[in-house]
Amino acid sequence: MNDFRKTSSRLRGLLVAAGAGVLLSGCGAVNHMIYKTTGDVMQGFSRNHTVPYLMESDDLAMGCSMSEATAPLLMSFGRVTSEPDQLAVMLYLSSGSCAEEQAREHGLTASRAMHSMNAGEAQDALIRQKRAHALAAQRYLKGWQHHNAHYGDPDASECPKFKDEMDEFIYLAGLLSGMQALNAQIQSSSSIGVPFNTGSVVGRATQCLDNKKWWGAPMGLRATVWAMIPGTMPEGEDAFERLAIAGDQEPPPVFGLATFFTPSRRSTKMMTHW
Repeated sequence: MNDFRKTSSRLRGLLVAAGAGVLLSGCGAVNHMIYKTTGDVMQGFSRNHTVPYLMESDDLAMGCSMSEATAPLLMSFGRVTSEPDQLAVMLYLSSGSCAEEQAREHGLTASRAMHSMNAGEAQDALIRQKRAHALAAQRYLKGWQHHNAHYGDPDASECPKFKDEMDEFIYLAGLLSGMQALNAQIQSSSSIGVPFNTGSVVGRATQCLDNKKWWGAPMGLRATVWAMIPGTMPEGEDAFERLAIAGDQEPPPVFGLATFFTPSRRSTKMMTHW
């Protein structure tokens, strides 16, 4: 009788343990489903509403703050659902520009220090400037890598079939991110891991976009490559003339903040560092 009770007690313990295991595994599956659904919703909302909303704004500081604050949260959903590559392109391009802006401020500090004959402060500011450029290069590089993960390596694949205008715009933003990554790496005077053929790859990839539709930005990027990399400019072309023409083409009002990222506007600044 005692043996029977002991056996019954053991069976009940096993059943309770098995039941608890089933319930806990079920909770894990439910949680995963909730996380995945939330991630899909956040990705879709950010692509279809948050990014267009910021593009209509001319508040660069707000765009920087949003990208730096939300990038870890939004990118973490890649652990439970598909990797948000398109969203990553915009987040890292924007956050890279934040670091680049910090580099400019450090450069101004260095200039003021040199004007005041303060060598120590000037040297410190220049070191901070290079560190900021290195951070910008890292962020831009991540944007370029996510661009290639979504659209494919431009050198190894044909032009992608775009779903809509936002798809095309993110493609353009990814190309700019690649170009900026190379530029920031050079200004940082350090190796961040940006391939030195990135400029040529970007230049070829711009042919996938309609230059007139995108206010001269694709040609602006190509002209930037011609000016940066010796031997890439076709015979009879003038890189700076092309940049000037591209810079005269105004984007539609809906792309307020996008004008900051427009290659034709940023290329002149980039050329001053070469």
